[in-house]
Amino acid sequence: MTRVNCPVISIEHYNQDTRQVLLQVPEPNQQEFKAGQYLEMILPSKRCPFSIANSPTRKGVIELHIRPTPNSDDSVAIESLLDSTPSHIEIEFPKGDCF
Repeated sequence: MTRVNCPVISIEHYNQDTRQVLLQVPEPNQQEFKAGQYLEMILPSKRCPFSIANSPTRKGVIELHIRPTPNSDDSVAIESLLDSTPSHIEIEFPKGDCF
């Protein structure tokens, strides 16, 4: 597993509540991952897991699809982060043995 501070390429709304987040994985930190694995987004007070949405063949980019969960403190923290238009998001990946 690798912990990486990834530049944010873009944060776009698919619809009213789902966002596509594209992260650039800097060259020395690129890791092989398998379809079905996930990452953890590292926030100041917690870590939040997300499935990696893109194919492993797309090198140097991680795509996430993020939709808030009602009544979730994690979702509130993540939505607040995304609303602030961050320049970087810290992640740890790849995680999980199911693929």
